[in-house]
Amino acid sequence: MKSLFGILAILALVIFQGGIDSALAQKKAKFTAKDLPAAVTAAFQKAYPNAKLVGASKETEKGVTYYEIESKDGSVRRDLLYTEDGTVSETEETIAISALPKAVTASLMKELPHAKILKAETSTTASGVNYEMVAKSKGKEYEISFDPSGKLLEKKVITHGRTSEKEEEEEGEENEKD
Repeated sequence: MKSLFGILAILALVIFQGGIDSALAQKKAKFTAKDLPAAVTAAFQKAYPNAKLVGASKETEKGVTYYEIESKDGSVRRDLLYTEDGTVSETEETIAISALPKAVTASLMKELPHAKILKAETSTTASGVNYEMVAKSKGKEYEISFDPSGKLLEKKVITHGRTSEKEEEEEGEENEKD
């Protein structure tokens, strides 16, 4: 009887795991530009007629489905988040480092002395414009963002393309010592 129960338990686990694997495979399914809603494609093409679509994805956040378009328009890289009806909810656009407001660069140097800015972009939402950068300081790379007045909004250490909360905490401790 115990062996029958064991066999049934293993069978149930295999079936359960197969369901999880199937759900994960569906979640990771390739999403292409042709899968975008017509309203999103039309809004993008109207706003950026010379931009080349580089990638597209679909994500759900707090029950709202967003469609992200990654594009390149000359030397400008632009990522846009649209709702299904073609309304833009966020725009991230690369900018020249020299275009950063002085208050932002001053705050960056205060936060990360001797930092070298590797990438700068604006992030525009309904609440306004913020400045996001990738910067290198003391051998570490950071994602860091400020509002236009130079107020720090977020700072994360980048580890192999990911941010590390542990390293972020350690950096915070280092900053407290400075």
